[in-house]
Amino acid sequence: MTIKANQPRLLAAAQQALSGPATDFVEHAEDDRGHGRTEERILRTVAVTPQMGIDFPHAAQLFRVIRYVGGLDDQRRSKEVAYCATSLAPDRATAPDLGELLRGHWGAIENKIHWVRDTTFNEDASTLRTGTAPQAMAIRNTLIAAFRLTGWTNLKQARRHFAHAASRCVDLITKPLKTVKLQT
Repeated sequence: MTIKANQPRLLAAAQQALSGPATDFVEHAEDDRGHGRTEERILRTVAVTPQMGIDFPHAAQLFRVIRYVGGLDDQRRSKEVAYCATSLAPDRATAPDLGELLRGHWGAIENKIHWVRDTTFNEDASTLRTGTAPQAMAIRNTLIAAFRLTGWTNLKQARRHFAHAASRCVDLITKPLKTVKLQT
């Protein structure tokens, strides 16, 4: 979980727990080059102890990620610092493991949600911003989930398939779990 400014005491405790010289922490650094940019990520971890005053249930580890992003000329253009908490103990998730989990999480969100909403549903071009329109647009998340639960991987094709028959739409919403084998 990312610790944000809306939890000021937790954020301050995490910042305090993760401050100090690098030799006091487990750190992992990675460099990436692609998509027209360079990115350096430095992840620092520390096990949660009672003395830290971390008031977050089941928090076993805190970590800080510093991301430097730049151009292909290797010149840093921006810096972002994120503080996070996890229930995974240090023996279950090392600093490299946490970095991989974090990137995988955001990759899945970008590829399975944001990209689909931007391209398939063309939300970026929408001018609906006020009233109940945002809630109505959020119904798209339910449709995306229903498409995926029923086995559709190409959501553009799924939209076309369901757009031409109202009975298919009713079945999609009322019977998705009956048509899919859920992994146990």
